[in-house]
Amino acid sequence: MSATKLINGVSLPTPPFIEVDGLPNLRDLGGYATKDGRSVRRGVVWRSAAPSKKITDEGFKQIKELGLTAVYDVRSTTEIEKSEKAGKGGVIEFEGAKRVFAPVFTDKD
Repeated sequence: MSATKLINGVSLPTPPFIEVDGLPNLRDLGGYATKDGRSVRRGVVWRSAAPSKKITDEGFKQIKELGLTAVYDVRSTTEIEKSEKAGKGGVIEFEGAKRVFAPVFTDKD
């Protein structure tokens, strides 16, 4: 990661995005302030767009190097089905990482 910037007094990586082949919008949520004034530890919680079939072998290697061990899929069943029908892949799992289905909305998009 390159330079840092301050947001509400918290130093964050600039840009916060991590380039992974085929996994858009991946970023470390570390550094963001919590309600009690502390901050999220870096390199522990990541977020990204929905994984797709476009993740390359290099992308999977990069994910492993980050130490990713669990994927919390917050998409609804409907959203996963739409993604699958569009050819983007429904449920994508990573070797060494457990997928946890934890939808914000179960059946609504």
